[in-house]
Amino acid sequence: MRIFGLLLLVLAVSAIAPQIAVARTLVVDDDRGCTDARFSTIQSAVDAARPLDTVVACPGVYTEAVSVTTRQLKLVSRTRHAAVIRKPLDNTDFTPLVLLAASGTLFRGFALEGAVDGSCGEDGAAIWIRARPTTVDENRIADSGCNSFSRGIFMGSVGGSGTTTVAHNEVTDIGGQCCLPGLSIHMSFPRWATIHSNVIRRGNGVGMGIFNPSDVAVQGNRIEDTGSSGIVTLHGSGVSPNQMRISGNRIEGTAGHGIRALDMPVGLTIEANTLLDNVGNGIMVERSPGFVHRNRSLGNGIASGLFDCFADSRALERGVTWKDNIGRTDDPANICRAP
Repeated sequence: MRIFGLLLLVLAVSAIAPQIAVARTLVVDDDRGCTDARFSTIQSAVDAARPLDTVVACPGVYTEAVSVTTRQLKLVSRTRHAAVIRKPLDNTDFTPLVLLAASGTLFRGFALEGAVDGSCGEDGAAIWIRARPTTVDENRIADSGCNSFSRGIFMGSVGGSGTTTVAHNEVTDIGGQCCLPGLSIHMSFPRWATIHSNVIRRGNGVGMGIFNPSDVAVQGNRIEDTGSSGIVTLHGSGVSPNQMRISGNRIEGTAGHGIRALDMPVGLTIEANTLLDNVGNGIMVERSPGFVHRNRSLGNGIASGLFDCFADSRALERGVTWKDNIGRTDDPANICRAP
């Protein structure tokens, strides 16, 4: 009887075992230089993947759009920035180069490039995040010089729950040298998101636009020489904002304002940022309460009548608090102090 019981147990375990998912690694190489590669395109590996699998791309140039709809999938470049995803010439309008539409996705270490012969009028995001939680980190995104991308990283129409992280990415020349202004990082109705330690350079539009945020932290980013403001956050309609924190960022040499916040009804904190030599105001708060403290804002307001520190009358009426900020020019007086 005891032997019979053990036999039944073995049979039961055998029946269950095939149902247990085992995480696999699927290797991609465009020229089969990696001996362990079974796929020649990233999309073919993604299509073959199951939840918890990892897709590893060997060094090479992959001229294709990639769409991820499998949950808990990891996409990783075997060598950082050596796996290049290049925008196809027929990938136009608002089609993203990489669409992350499943929860639990990790996208790490790739280089994304605009179409080599991109022309004015082409549009879309290099990376579009449509589910959370998602992690996008250590990628390098560069436009081709003429508006292949209007967005570097875009987060919108997001489903799921959990925190999305966008970190340690390099985003350059979004919007190119002509056509429509771009946004290097654009978040629309983000909820539970952390955007930190990214580097944004040049481009013909806003460095980072965070619209209708709730529980969002923008920390430790570096933004340089953009064609418009460095960071813009505003609340229009929809979700009630809660805890929008902008801290520890360095914004320098933009053609607009360093940080601009408007119509944020609650939860705004602008803290410990460095703003240098921006054409517009260093920090500009309009119609928003909140806390603005320990920022260093110098050499801004190069355009006539603008300041290192500025708050409009509606912001003051609603209770914006300025404390321990350094700046040479301000309106109203005494919201910043000279170094």
